[in-house]
Amino acid sequence: MSIVIRFVSTPFVKIREHFLGFVEVNDKSGVGLSSLILKELQDLNIDIQDMRGQSYDNGANMKGNQSGVQRQILNMNPRAFFVPCSSHSLNLVINDAVKCSVAAVSYFGNVQQLYNFFSASTDRWNRMMQYLPSLTLKRVCDTRWESRIDAVRPIRYQLGELYDALVHISEDASLKDSHGLQTRADAQALAKCVSDYKFICSTIVWYDILSVVNPVSKQLQSFNFDLQLAVKSVSEVVEFLKEYRHSGFISMKITASEIASEMEVCTSFAEDKSVRSRKKTIQFDYESRDMAPVSNPEKRFEVEFFNSVIDAAVNSVEERFQQLQFHMSHFDLLSDIGGLADFDSETLLKYCKDLEVNLTDATSSDIDGVELFEELKMVCKLVKAGTGPQDVLQLIYNKRLNEIYPSTVTALGILLTIPVTVASAGRSLSKLKLIKNHLRSRMTDERLSALALLSIECELAYNLNLHDIVKDFAAKKARKIDL
Repeated sequence: MSIVIRFVSTPFVKIREHFLGFVEVNDKSGVGLSSLILKELQDLNIDIQDMRGQSYDNGANMKGNQSGVQRQILNMNPRAFFVPCSSHSLNLVINDAVKCSVAAVSYFGNVQQLYNFFSASTDRWNRMMQYLPSLTLKRVCDTRWESRIDAVRPIRYQLGELYDALVHISEDASLKDSHGLQTRADAQALAKCVSDYKFICSTIVWYDILSVVNPVSKQLQSFNFDLQLAVKSVSEVVEFLKEYRHSGFISMKITASEIASEMEVCTSFAEDKSVRSRKKTIQFDYESRDMAPVSNPEKRFEVEFFNSVIDAAVNSVEERFQQLQFHMSHFDLLSDIGGLADFDSETLLKYCKDLEVNLTDATSSDIDGVELFEELKMVCKLVKAGTGPQDVLQLIYNKRLNEIYPSTVTALGILLTIPVTVASAGRSLSKLKLIKNHLRSRMTDERLSALALLSIECELAYNLNLHDIVKDFAAKKARKIDL
């Protein structure tokens, strides 16, 4: 397990994240992991009471409300706000949308079969490259669901060329042996699959969704993102999904019809030849009768695939980002300090006192609500409406007003240091694979963590004065002592 600390550096306000080291984990329960984290922070002389934010993935042992790591730390420091990793949560949103219907699952299965068919043979891959020179097929990722746009994009913009490549292989008379005949049969089956109007419509739908979700996922992986930016990005995704649910089906059909016309295939939904369900015999009048299935193929596709995918994505976003929205509601008045000039005094004072309560535990408080109220009335006159929290904090330090507005500085610092992602910790594990290879299989944990620290924090390592370090090391290891 890797530990990453997040803070705001001054006087030039900048959000920083630093890798602290790798820790060997034997007990993966919430109690065991929290004890390990607290011990490591104690060894590094970091007070748990100075922690104002914590973020983990969506594992039950980490985010559990009863015995997870976040609950164990909250019991010791109620002001350590917990935010599930936003990037991981958005990834799970696509996971929920993909697994909401049989049609959604089977679509990506067909996409993976296309990649497997061409990548299994260099000859088939070269033939595909003749038809698809710009975008090549990609495999379907099993973990990062939002990155599946890389697999959908070549099909979205080159479906006609891909269909021609499959038809060319299926009609290749030079493939005569048993393996060649099997190849032609597979190509014919895949060509029939990609020429299906439902497959074309599904490609348009998934590309439209993933093209919006994937950039937001990449933005959420940046350590410069704070609560305000994360909530704004997630809200934009929800707005797009709701608008797409309302008017996206018609525009999708228009685009799919254009692609189908270029491919010279049918532009209507075919009858679904699924297994007929057995009707249940009704013995009594009060027994419920089976609902008649939707007979119209187009309406069935809209209900069972399009609406199901969009509704599952919207519900998943609202559920998984509820904690993020909850924390942002406490700091909402700090998201646009310049706009506080239009607030009446009673409303602003109420918001400040509520924030004081949320930043207070049984022993101490980070800010004073009344003091924050007086400071914000002055600070809002220094900045324009729409100025972000980081810019406001930078302005305060530039004008050397940090001692005049201490509560504002503290509140903004807490807002900016609450993590919204654990992507940096995940990247440290990727660095671990590069450091501990087969040539260093007997490396000790202490040396491994030290090498990882030098590799990950290379910017700080480059600024070290090696001459002074060697001199101090030689002085400590010298055997001769002047008497």
